Amino acid sequence: MANTTIVAGIGASAGGLEALRSLTAHLPRDGNIAYIIAQHLSPHHRSMLVSLLSKDSPLPVLAAQDQAPIEPGHIYITPPSHDIVIDSDNCIRLRQPAETPGPKPSIDVLFSSLATHKKELAMGIILSGTGSDGAMGVRAIKAEGGIAIAQEPATAKYDSMPNAAISTSHVDIILPPERIGGEIQEISRFPDTFLVDKQIKKAPNNLERIFRLLYEKGDVDFSQYKLTTINRRIERRMAANRLSNLTEYVDYLEDSPDEWKLLFKDILISVTAFFRDDEAFTALEKVLHQVVRSKRSGESIRLWIPGCATGEEAYSLAILLCEALHASSKKCQVQIFATDIDTDALLLARKGVYPQPLLENVKNAHLLEKYFLRKGSTFEVIKAIREMIVFSRHNLVKDPPFLRIDLVSCRNLLIYFNQELQKKVFALFHYALNDRGILFLGKSESVTESDGRFHAQNEKAKIFESKGGRKTPVVQQNAIYPPHQRDTSRPASQEFRMEDALSQTALHLLAKRSVVIDSDYHILHVRGKAADYLTLPSGDFSGNILKMLNRELATDLRAAINALGKKDQQVYQGHQRRITATDGSTAYVRLQVCAVEYDHEPLGYYLVIFDEVAESTALNHCPVERTESDGENLHVQELQHELISTKEHLQTVIEELETSNEELQSLNEELQSSNEELQSSNEELETTNEEMQSTNEELRSAYSELQAVYNEKEQQRLLLMEKTSELESSQQTLQARQSFIAGIMQASPVGIIHLDADGNVSFANTYAEQLFGLSANSLQGAGYSIIESMLKDTNENPIDAQQMPLSLATKYRKTQYNLEYRVDIAGTSRYLSVNITPSFRSGKLHNALLAIVDITEKTDMQRELTHKQQELQQINEDLEKRVEMEVRQRVHRESLISAIYDAANVGICITDGMMRIVHANQAFCSMFDIHPAEVSGESMLTFIPPERHHAYRKKHHNLMQFSDQDRGVERTMLRRDGAPLDVLVSRRVMTTEDDEPALLSIITDISRIKHIQREKEQQEKLLIQQTKMAAMGEMISAIAHQWRQPLNTMSMLVQDIRDAYRFGELDEHSLNDKVQRAMDTFRYMSTTIDDFRNFFVPDKDKEEFDLLDVLYSVAHMLHDQYRSHQVYLYRRFPRSRRRVILTQDSDQRQKYPLLGYPNETKQVIFNLFNNAHDAIIMNRERLGDDYEGWIEVELTRLRQGRVRLKVSDNGGGIPSEVMSRIFEPYFTTKEQTKGAAVVGTGIGLYMAKIIVEESMQGKITVHNCDDGAVFTVEM
Repeated sequence: MANTTIVAGIGASAGGLEALRSLTAHLPRDGNIAYIIAQHLSPHHRSMLVSLLSKDSPLPVLAAQDQAPIEPGHIYITPPSHDIVIDSDNCIRLRQPAETPGPKPSIDVLFSSLATHKKELAMGIILSGTGSDGAMGVRAIKAEGGIAIAQEPATAKYDSMPNAAISTSHVDIILPPERIGGEIQEISRFPDTFLVDKQIKKAPNNLERIFRLLYEKGDVDFSQYKLTTINRRIERRMAANRLSNLTEYVDYLEDSPDEWKLLFKDILISVTAFFRDDEAFTALEKVLHQVVRSKRSGESIRLWIPGCATGEEAYSLAILLCEALHASSKKCQVQIFATDIDTDALLLARKGVYPQPLLENVKNAHLLEKYFLRKGSTFEVIKAIREMIVFSRHNLVKDPPFLRIDLVSCRNLLIYFNQELQKKVFALFHYALNDRGILFLGKSESVTESDGRFHAQNEKAKIFESKGGRKTPVVQQNAIYPPHQRDTSRPASQEFRMEDALSQTALHLLAKRSVVIDSDYHILHVRGKAADYLTLPSGDFSGNILKMLNRELATDLRAAINALGKKDQQVYQGHQRRITATDGSTAYVRLQVCAVEYDHEPLGYYLVIFDEVAESTALNHCPVERTESDGENLHVQELQHELISTKEHLQTVIEELETSNEELQSLNEELQSSNEELQSSNEELETTNEEMQSTNEELRSAYSELQAVYNEKEQQRLLLMEKTSELESSQQTLQARQSFIAGIMQASPVGIIHLDADGNVSFANTYAEQLFGLSANSLQGAGYSIIESMLKDTNENPIDAQQMPLSLATKYRKTQYNLEYRVDIAGTSRYLSVNITPSFRSGKLHNALLAIVDITEKTDMQRELTHKQQELQQINEDLEKRVEMEVRQRVHRESLISAIYDAANVGICITDGMMRIVHANQAFCSMFDIHPAEVSGESMLTFIPPERHHAYRKKHHNLMQFSDQDRGVERTMLRRDGAPLDVLVSRRVMTTEDDEPALLSIITDISRIKHIQREKEQQEKLLIQQTKMAAMGEMISAIAHQWRQPLNTMSMLVQDIRDAYRFGELDEHSLNDKVQRAMDTFRYMSTTIDDFRNFFVPDKDKEEFDLLDVLYSVAHMLHDQYRSHQVYLYRRFPRSRRRVILTQDSDQRQKYPLLGYPNETKQVIFNLFNNAHDAIIMNRERLGDDYEGWIEVELTRLRQGRVRLKVSDNGGGIPSEVMSRIFEPYFTTKEQTKGAAVVGTGIGLYMAKIIVEESMQGKITVHNCDDGAVFTVEM
């Protein structure tokens, strides 16, 4: 599964979070796709992407781990301080990024890794961001057949990265982030639903249509490329357009104005690298040293790199050659031709600017520093190297080759050609190379054994050497698919065959002896016994038929070729010649020559037929009367014919020479004129277009080569055509460059002004006009003085004429001069930086170029910066004083803390991560009975009970790990002798002087406090017991009072039964009635006993109860006793203020639920009722027996489930002087003398307060009313 997993790399930078969230939220749940996200972050910034993206993503989001296998359906986030790549085992590898400026993690590094290991299973997605990171990676992915996707720039917060990727022309799909997920799902399904090669077999004309369209639109014939490569590229474009049928795609290709460009780009492999394959370049470096050694100073060294792509390999060869020249101290003229058919790639190559990841193969730091200039996160090849190379568009299959080449480097291009095309290219290289010239191929390429033109110099490094001998000129064949000239019915896979062409021509001539030659008389094919009339010359072999024919036949052949070339005829028939064959026999031969055609198209070849004529036939055709001297007359006739032919041929040659001379003279004049124009243009634009010089030098070289054509008559036309083609291409390139440069200068955010030799303005761009507030008419043709008159120095003073930029530059003869000035335009002051680049000729000014930059904002910022620096200096001085004072205060605080540390009466100790004591004060040592000299290094577990060791370790670990703290935790620790010690411990994590974490513990001895608390608890228990005993006595008295009436009732019932029995009146009905009454009385008495028993049962757990039920229960027990004392219990309703007797009959069905201890609550109410009862009894002694007492309760429901209970009485109240002490233990207002009506213990209200506050989490208060006291309980 791992090998077939599609891996999508996602790159983002500034503004990328929003795009990432939108993208990941819409990713498909199913599918065999894994995602790796590389977002630019500061190395010291903690990434929150995992948590942020996990909220919305349907897929698991994980932080990438080194060597973790890549699983489909997962999203991996790159850590901010690493670059991320994948290896051949489909695992993630994290590595430290290079110590160079640039975005991290690098998107280019990720994409290049995906391209290398995933090939067509790689996807690259570029989202919002600044810069151009990822653009080179997109090219790498596309080169391996992968898919490239970019966010639609209009939806990106920062569109630089998407635009940079799109500008490579290698992006398949441009969509908003939320739609990319659905597109990925669709694309991932396509490779399994169709295969292009199967569809091509069913409908081969579809491929023919594609080849034809690409040739018509892009001028490149791809029919001889390997079909596997073509099919894979077509398949990816079909997937990108979501088309599964090849015919539908071809229709779409023909209708869409842009699709052919995308397919064209996909097929072109515009990817290379610096010093690709170290071992091969190490071997090549030695070869280049050999080439340099074979040259003399002043000679030319010419290199050709076809298929140069973006130029990395061309620059690599230039660097190695430059190093070899430096080592030899020779001064040779270097000409490097780097060609390709991808104009976009050539544009990048000419710039020579590459991002840092592409220079990873430049492992020699010396070469990197010497030949590259660092510009931010990119590197630029130095000017000297760029000037050595001419980058131009050149079709290797179609255009003429470069000549007299010392080395051809064609690496990883031939692998995309079929075998037939490879043979033609090897023949072309052999023709272009000098004897013993070098051919450098890729590691997957090699010269075939059947090709005897090269032999291996280093087979492993793929370095081959051209063999000597004659070099056959290469005739570049027209495209197999020229536009509008071929029948589309012929399959694209059908190749041209010489045998087929010959067969069609032989149908007319039925020749037995024939030879096929080209327009340069080179033999291409021999049929029959034509060798009987050909004689091999001595010396070096030549394929020229003119050197193999006798003089007469050679003359006829020249005349035939000339005639066929000038006249509209297909067959030429020569004169009869008597020829001595190679075997010594004599025969009469007549040459017949015709042009070879295929499908009515001339192919540039000629069929030469040796037509033998019988001797009698030859004599019959003689125009002289036959005599005895027929042989002599025949000889005269032959001489006459030969003379006529010779004259015709001579006339033709003369005409050709005159035409050739005229053409050469015209071309020479045109070249001279063009050369002068190019020289002038180059001088004017040399500051802005560094490549013009290389073009001009190439033209001069072409002119020198054309001069040598006059000495080479046979190669005259071929070389002339070659140079003419190069000249036209150079002129087109020059025009394009001029237009390009003019556009750049107009759009430049820098003011550009060009001055001629007289100091007049010959050019000024729009920005320059805006800077000086002048129109184009005011500037163009005006003198430079109009600009100088506006310039002032930065202090607003006029400038002397000798201090003007042009005057200074002329005076000091500097190639560049930079000054700063001030101008006032429309009442606004602007500051300008003027850079002047003059050009001198014969000691005089020839022209000058001014580059003017508006530095107003920069100047204002510098002034503001100066002001801020002064403020900062003042702040720094103040800060130094504050720091000095702070240091003194800190020293004082540290000494104070040290004194407190030593004098503190609490134990202070510091422990490390292993729970060992590092420091401890004297109080700690005294507390735990350990000598100060022994405490350092002692484990804290020594002072912890063994059963708590595990819990202590765990707590210590948590505190250290999470920087937590403890505050005021009560613990039992052990002294050194094992005695327990109650302590209060506070702990927190601190940092030591060594920046190590430690635990500070402050321990307070609370043994005395705990002892007092235990004593207090014992006393409270005793008080509670005493209270209960007192309550028990009162309860027993109440029960006795309650039982008096039931007992009297029982006594009366027994007497009634006895009397009824005695008088015979006891019947069954009467007996049952009296028994029932007796049983009711028993039950009442039993209930009283149960109430008494339940009252003293302690509550164990909290339970829900109704406070009103508790009141009823207590009232039931006390009602009869209180009524006998003329004390009545009432309940008052708060709203109506109505008062009723406190019995269950008065219930209005309202509940007052509480959660707590019902029996303890009964004890509180019982105590409050009894205190009120006792107060009323005491108050009656003062007021008289007629005084009627009452106790009133009032219930109110509060918020949050709480209840308020008020108990009021008319017992006279509590004296104000003792009101504050009423809840103190053993304090009572009742009489303590013997014989008093009421005696108090002083602990009832104290226990009531403890129960309310501690057991019921409530509060109890007291105040006086008109007639008595009011106790308020909230719980």
